[in-house]
Amino acid sequence: MAEVGVFAAVLVLAILSTCDDDAGAARLPSVPGIALSEASVPSPVDGVAQPVVVGLPGGHDGSTATPLLVGLHMWSAGYLQMVEPYAKEASRRGWLLACPHFRGPNLTPNPN
Repeated sequence: MAEVGVFAAVLVLAILSTCDDDAGAARLPSVPGIALSEASVPSPVDGVAQPVVVGLPGGHDGSTATPLLVGLHMWSAGYLQMVEPYAKEASRRGWLLACPHFRGPNLTPNPN
């Protein structure tokens, strides 16, 4: 459980920071009312950097508790799959957004 807490703390820091990845920004949709960027978070399992799309609603200054929408993709697709629909919903509600990469099916024999 401690690993989950560490991962959550790192994820929140990634959300509250900005990312200067111009190539990543070109892949992200433009959704009114929310600023989307890409960041990376080290996996608590093996330390490998994992991509995550983060979104900050317009006017968010970090001084007010704000809900976080964690949008997951299907196992057969990449982390960018559901960014636009989740970003639209996060924007509508004024919530933070995180769309992390999930490294494969949640099966015991999966080495990832």
